Amino acid sequence: MISLAELSRSLQQSDPAAALSLYPLNVEARILVVTETLNQPRDKIDLVTVDRELRRGLKYDRADARLYSLMGEVRRLMGDQDGANHFYDKALAVSKTEVNALQRSILREIEKGRMDAALKDVDLLLRRWPAKFAQLAPLLPEILADSDGYQAAVMLLGQGVPWRGRLLNFLGRDPQGADIANSLILDLKRAPVPPAVGEIWSMMNSYIAQKRYDAAYRLFVFSTPDDQRNLLGYVFNGDFLPLASAGPFDWQLHRVPGVEVSFIERTGLRGVDGGARLQFLGQPVKGQVMRQLLHLPPGKYQINLRASGRGLRLPKKLFWSLQCVSGVDRDRVRLEIPEGSFDDRMQTANFTIGADCPAQILSLNSGLAINSWSLRYQGQLTMHSMRIEAVEL
Repeated sequence: MISLAELSRSLQQSDPAAALSLYPLNVEARILVVTETLNQPRDKIDLVTVDRELRRGLKYDRADARLYSLMGEVRRLMGDQDGANHFYDKALAVSKTEVNALQRSILREIEKGRMDAALKDVDLLLRRWPAKFAQLAPLLPEILADSDGYQAAVMLLGQGVPWRGRLLNFLGRDPQGADIANSLILDLKRAPVPPAVGEIWSMMNSYIAQKRYDAAYRLFVFSTPDDQRNLLGYVFNGDFLPLASAGPFDWQLHRVPGVEVSFIERTGLRGVDGGARLQFLGQPVKGQVMRQLLHLPPGKYQINLRASGRGLRLPKKLFWSLQCVSGVDRDRVRLEIPEGSFDDRMQTANFTIGADCPAQILSLNSGLAINSWSLRYQGQLTMHSMRIEAVEL
């Protein structure tokens, strides 16, 4: 008997029917046989025979929830929905995470309009079977569109469920879902487990990918921590304070060979010893060093930069530029950094933003087109502040 059981287990993956014939107590083989049968075209399935096989299995093992769940599938295919629900419920009574019965329970709750109950089942399923997210994801917008489902989601997601980030990413893929995700993020701001920085950035980037810059910027403003709200303006953190951030509407540093960038705390009375410090290493410097995405409404503006330099040698220039996100037109404004040494120098320029420029990129760039060791950047540059102010017409 022992040898037959072992032989049956060895065959259950390659030939489950033979394995079941050798050892009728092999529940794994029975489930595989029934599952393969139910996956055939409907007109080729003898549901009565399948039902009989499952009942035979229940005589041997009444503690396997999968058998009850498969009985439910058979009843559903027979058109007996009440009988199917009876067996799905029995499966969940044996194991509350039986995957097929739980999925059927979710659909049943949605059909009955009990979205809060459906969401509880979704959470239960995804905690046990996280790989099922892609299969369940299309059901979630319908649940969240219901007021009870939405409130249940705020309560549940506020506890930091492990699938929250995947939900927000999924919703952010289309405009309607992105608006739901945006509402969730704002409603979760004061939850026990508020949205993580990465979840907020992901939502902003979804809006930006959809070219909905106004929505992305509103989310940035409303999600800014209270202790950083004083840094809001046309340029965020215009004093280059050392903050643990780097979202699209904050300073983003690029790793460029030949220069090291650091944000330095202010210690002097005027603060001219702090800011964004660039230390050039006597090498070619090519490309964009740092940037920030802006959302300037149409109008006239003035840009102001305060900076200090020590022994700067910039053979192919170093300059701040502001362009529209399309990048197809010329710079709206450009400020070139002078060479040599200077203290707390102010540079200003005026520019105009039209309705055809919904968002802008403010960036610090090298004018070097190709790397050449004959063109080495040297010295130290400290930028103390960057401001953009509206100019009255």
